[in-house]
Amino acid sequence: MLDILIDYQIFSLQEFGGISRYFSEIAWRIDQLESCRVTLFCPLYRNNYLKNNFSRYNARGFYIKDLPRTGSIIRMLNKVINHFYGAVKKFDIIHKTFFWDKNPKGRGTIVTVYDMINELYPEFFPENDPLPALKAGSVRNADAIICISHNTKRDLLNIVDIDPEKVYVTQLGFSTLPEPDSRQNKSLFSNSYLLFVGKRSGHKNFSQMIKGFSSSERLCKDFQIVCFGDVVFSAEEKALLHSCGIKPNKIHHISGDDKLLSLAYRGAAAFVYPSIYEGFGIPPLEAMSCDCPVICSHAGSLPEVVGESAELFDPNDVDSIRCALENVLYSPDRSSELIKKGTRRYKQFTWERCARETSRVYSSI
Repeated sequence: MLDILIDYQIFSLQEFGGISRYFSEIAWRIDQLESCRVTLFCPLYRNNYLKNNFSRYNARGFYIKDLPRTGSIIRMLNKVINHFYGAVKKFDIIHKTFFWDKNPKGRGTIVTVYDMINELYPEFFPENDPLPALKAGSVRNADAIICISHNTKRDLLNIVDIDPEKVYVTQLGFSTLPEPDSRQNKSLFSNSYLLFVGKRSGHKNFSQMIKGFSSSERLCKDFQIVCFGDVVFSAEEKALLHSCGIKPNKIHHISGDDKLLSLAYRGAAAFVYPSIYEGFGIPPLEAMSCDCPVICSHAGSLPEVVGESAELFDPNDVDSIRCALENVLYSPDRSSELIKKGTRRYKQFTWERCARETSRVYSSI
């Protein structure tokens, strides 16, 4: 049996987030397999997935609240304690959750690469962004690299000079959302609307979606837009909406728990995902699981995830976005077809499969 250490990095960086969710989902599932024993070690962590399910894991650590100006101190303490613990316990493999910490010498080390957006779209990140160099050094020194999509693997091999034989793909899994709470207010979802979920800045391409939507008079007349999550609309976004002729009563921002998100998906005429790049892309699968037709970009890994179960468009082309929206929203047959295909598609992505494939990578080194 292999002794696996999953390190502290992402659990001290994220309260919530896709990467910590990924490790939270696979860690206990891999530990249930006969071939592996997993320890999730984070001396001081701020992650809510770990906090809320601590007893599920073979975990070591203490939850601390997120305090201003303490991040670098906590990271330094975690680094020192983690290296000492790893040296004493003699784990067979260390699975690194991020790239800030150097790979330990003389150990089997695995690194997961989630995307290459910092390298491909540096304009969305600060000057002198340290992450590309840290990532490149980490993967070059690793014994094996896991990429969460085939597209991410292709991008990694195109950008970083490494042996392709040590790069594996394990696509992410997916957890269905809970049933909506019948007591929640449904008045906001009583009109026909398009749903946008998550962050709107940078590569999420919200502004281009707005331009595509507003270029159609009938779309503006017949539909509203609901944005779920992230912060309230900024002054810059309000200026964009005004310049595109979208009235304040036609676009709404809401936030809430997974039950409210489930309700939002189920009531939408379609879910729109216009990203310029994604390393994987779970929101389209969420929409499919809630019988919501998906209209999304053909960029990055998204075609790999959605297959033929979504209406695709060019995220850089306003006319392409408008046509895709109209093709689905004004065709009941196309909308129904996407819902049926989506129901079959999302079931292909499970955390159990992701855990099994990850354990095979452990065994390979």
